[in-house]
Amino acid sequence: IDAFYTFKRERSPPQPVEALNAAAWRRQVSLIERTRPSSIDLSLQPLGDAGVSDLCRGLLSNVHLTELRLSSVGCGWAGAASVAEVAALGMRMRLLDLSRNHISDVGASHLARPIRSAKALASLSLSGCDIGETGAEALAAAMRGRPSGPLTRLDLSFNPRIHANAAASLRDAAAACRHLSSCDLAGAEAP
Repeated sequence: IDAFYTFKRERSPPQPVEALNAAAWRRQVSLIERTRPSSIDLSLQPLGDAGVSDLCRGLLSNVHLTELRLSSVGCGWAGAASVAEVAALGMRMRLLDLSRNHISDVGASHLARPIRSAKALASLSLSGCDIGETGAEALAAAMRGRPSGPLTRLDLSFNPRIHANAAASLRDAAAACRHLSSCDLAGAEAP
């Protein structure tokens, strides 16, 4: 089944997964596991780290997943670590969007793994994720370690804690990557 899965937006204010009925959330994850969608967009759903981790456990065996969009889901570094595990194992995952989550340097360091090992990851969006020097350097090292990798687009815009040295390191690593056509550092300190 080649399906696009998304939750319907409700009129009432969203509640974190921890506040939702645990059985209802398990049913949702189970449905995703059974249908094995190729594209999942849960952006703007207040999943938090626990919800993202539950989702990722269900996705570990989904070899059909090509797109995972988790923008603004309240994910921190622990959720990013779970997503990194799925992305590193995802044979077909081409797009990963974790923008506008507070993954910080620790989460960015976890996400360096898929850059080094994923077979198909072409687009990684980490815009507005509170990434600083350490996380940026980890991502740059991953790109330098795999200059012929499939990554074509990296969005690190609106991460003002990426200062001049790390931004320069990212630009140098991006220049060495054969397939990378876009490395967005808007909002990072200019070198």
